[in-house]
Amino acid sequence: MVWRKTRLLLVSNTYFQLFVFLSTLFLIVNGNEFDAFKTQHRGKVDLSSMKTCYVYDGTIKNVDSDNEEKGYKCEVSVSVWTEDDKQAKDFCESKFPYYIIGAKSGETTSCTFQMNVLCLEDYWQIHGRCYKVSDSKLTWTEAVDYCQMDQKALKQKMAVYYSDRLSMFLEDMIGINDAWVHVPNLKDYFSNGEDNAGVYVQDSAFEHDVRSGSIIMDDLNSKHQVICEYTAPMEMAEMYYIANIYSEIYPIRVYMDGAVIPSSNFMTVNQNGLVSIKDQSNYKGRAEKFDTDNFSEVCGSIGSILNVESFPMTAVAEEFEDVKDIINDQRYYLTNAFKNDGCSETDYKQQNQDGKDFQIFKPNELGKYRNGYCHTHSLIIHKSGRYPTKAATRAPILCTLHTFNWKFGDCPAGPSWVDEIVRVQRPDRVFCHYIANSMIVTHPQAVEICTEKSFGAALSGIDSVEEFEQVTSKAIPNYPPGTSKHDDGRSSLRGGYTKHIGDHYWLGGVSPCEVDCNNNGKQYGNSWNSNVATNTTFLNTPPYGWPSENPGGIISFRKDMTAFHNHHIDEYEYTFFICGKSANLVRAERKKSGLKSTR
Repeated sequence: MVWRKTRLLLVSNTYFQLFVFLSTLFLIVNGNEFDAFKTQHRGKVDLSSMKTCYVYDGTIKNVDSDNEEKGYKCEVSVSVWTEDDKQAKDFCESKFPYYIIGAKSGETTSCTFQMNVLCLEDYWQIHGRCYKVSDSKLTWTEAVDYCQMDQKALKQKMAVYYSDRLSMFLEDMIGINDAWVHVPNLKDYFSNGEDNAGVYVQDSAFEHDVRSGSIIMDDLNSKHQVICEYTAPMEMAEMYYIANIYSEIYPIRVYMDGAVIPSSNFMTVNQNGLVSIKDQSNYKGRAEKFDTDNFSEVCGSIGSILNVESFPMTAVAEEFEDVKDIINDQRYYLTNAFKNDGCSETDYKQQNQDGKDFQIFKPNELGKYRNGYCHTHSLIIHKSGRYPTKAATRAPILCTLHTFNWKFGDCPAGPSWVDEIVRVQRPDRVFCHYIANSMIVTHPQAVEICTEKSFGAALSGIDSVEEFEQVTSKAIPNYPPGTSKHDDGRSSLRGGYTKHIGDHYWLGGVSPCEVDCNNNGKQYGNSWNSNVATNTTFLNTPPYGWPSENPGGIISFRKDMTAFHNHHIDEYEYTFFICGKSANLVRAERKKSGLKSTR
């Protein structure tokens, strides 16, 4: 097995001068020896890092023997004399495209470099980026398309030749003859240079009569190899490294899936206008409209200083649970969640990468926030919890170096009384209905059963015809022992209770209407409880809706009429019931905070 051994650099007493040997050296190694080395360190570092460490007869160790997540380092000795440790570090940085965490001078220079990210096996790692050269020869346009399509998920692109320093490390790659690269400014190399199409020349230098490592220009229709690059996803080791380096500037805190950084300045959600709403009682048909785009700008600025990408912390419960234990002070922090439309908006907007808004509070969580909820438009987090707050609230933003693209998973398993579970895809969430077809209870009992802490649901609601049909098709009453049929087909309870059941199911609605009640100048009679459904119009419109004849009544669904029903609590004292809650959020593709180019 053969790899190119990188050129050696010499250091003088007075100046740190770099000399390249007149010929390129090759190191012949025993393939079996490297296979054993690779097996020993598989999963710790990527293949290119293993090769670099192995070629220099290095040793791979844990950065911190007590915490494997802090990554791995390679300790090597190179037969080059350096005068002092500063020159030693300069030498190490010129040789190894990694973080240099140790350098010692002497007749033999010792270098310790940290390997934090992982490139795919056929790529070569240089300063947190992963490079590969194509086997085929392509025109400029073909080369651009090749890089973009070859690893589309990794957002691969043609390699950017940002300075001649890059050539020192590209020389370690085998197989580069002459290859297209993107040169930010060709005028740095040629007085007549235009655009960005450059050709990096290495092993075929003699054919072009240039030295190895040169940039030349060529016709865009000529064919060359192409060097592609992508940014390696950030690993936990990178998080710890950045936190350590910048800890004196920013209070970076590392947690299970990333790191968080509070902004130094105080922010508020941004009001960008007014929006028309149906709710006349609270806002006279107009409500403030907000966004948190300014939060992204601030976190992005912090990331630029640290040479990473940074995003505002989300307010979803799952992500909050991950970070609450490392928020070790009494400060409140803003997230990028916000709420428009006053009382008409039943939950905060927490936008995902694909543009969907996620539910911030589960149905059984909003009770403690009911007072003033209509007039809150921002959301803060504290180590004790998540809290709705006024738009004018000023606080630092909590930025993160990792954020997840959340998606809704399967409906959680229900308690033993559940006969049917119906999973419904709504525009903004996946909602789960838990149907009790064999259990008859009072309304207070149904509320208690649904909101029981280990279950965490609420009496359910329905938002559309499609959802109505999905749910009601599974609502099939199975009357328990102790009931009897009347001539009118309605069942009643024995034991002194003679109230009709009538195929009714308790739902989570209220009367008179509380949310989104305006109906062209009139008032709807009924509305859904917060966070179980939002379509007030559907609830009140025949043939599914039931005209409000009982202000203060309870909303149910009656199977015998295939419609919603508004009735007083003592009219149908015992009925079946349906609980509902959103499906759990699960982590999908992680939005990675990749190391930026060291340009």
